[in-house]
Amino acid sequence: MDYESRRNYSLRVEAEDSGVPRQFSELDITVAVQDYNDNSPIFRETSYMFTLSESAPALSTVGTVSAADADSGQNGKVFYRMETNHSDFGKF
Repeated sequence: MDYESRRNYSLRVEAEDSGVPRQFSELDITVAVQDYNDNSPIFRETSYMFTLSESAPALSTVGTVSAADADSGQNGKVFYRMETNHSDFGKF
């Protein structure tokens, strides 16, 4: 069952015994599927490249990236982190 494909299933459960006379009962139930964090975020572009002049003022926007996750609620939130091996990263 996949939450993104179908969120509810309706089922009819039937039970019957072997007695004489046979006893029979039925019940309609609904199964609600809960979301599971099973989808990875996908960036809108396969790569991004930004150019910034060295004379650009402090706090200038360098560029914008965007990603989406098909999961819902908390499972669909996307967080970004930027990492570098450069020692002057704190100045970026």
